[in-house]
Amino acid sequence: MNRGKKAICFDYYMTLVRMHEPYGMVKKWIFEFINDNHFNVDSEKFYSKFTRNRAILGTKPDFNLSIDIHTISLKNTCEYFGIQPFDEMFRCFIEGLFSSPEAYEDSHYILSQLRTEYKVGLFTNADNYILNRSISRNEFTFDFICTSEDARSYKPDPGFFEYAMQSIGMKPNELLMIGDSMVDDIYGAGNSGIETIWVNRNGQALNEEIAPPLYCVDKLSDIHNLLQMIEHRKY
Repeated sequence: MNRGKKAICFDYYMTLVRMHEPYGMVKKWIFEFINDNHFNVDSEKFYSKFTRNRAILGTKPDFNLSIDIHTISLKNTCEYFGIQPFDEMFRCFIEGLFSSPEAYEDSHYILSQLRTEYKVGLFTNADNYILNRSISRNEFTFDFICTSEDARSYKPDPGFFEYAMQSIGMKPNELLMIGDSMVDDIYGAGNSGIETIWVNRNGQALNEEIAPPLYCVDKLSDIHNLLQMIEHRKY
């Protein structure tokens, strides 16, 4: 590809593998557990307190794994409502939720096409052991992987991208970031000087405060032809 690109960096969840509204699924699981086991507790109030606890823990300066943010927040919420914690069952649910998604039908195709010309890897918010289960399950192969656990920071924080670029020894102009998240991927990478392609399957409108991506696609299989077109342009 022209522009001196050497590596393609993909987000993972909802970019390469299907996950439909994961936080909606978390909410559903918590609601069902509370309604089935704690009739005296308002499930809406319980979930609202859980989300506040999760937000507070997620913004603390000390890094926490995503699984710990979820389970500690749930345990603290149980203590607040005076009920027996069920964080271990919740941990199993979260691990299963994020290790079991199936790959999009065009994920393997685009990865195999791009790997003939570039290094291809992941820049993703994920806990390593859960991500590795999913990668193995879907039989993916990557040239490099950088996670929030590795960086001790979550996208879109600039620290994530600084660590990721150092870990693979490349500069912003040598990378292209591909992801589904307007904030984590397009804003985060763009703010660090990395050009982006937005996988916008649902036709979202781009926030006016976010610098536009290089291109926008609604399916992964469009990316290879798009990069070929860019390669043959004269700059």
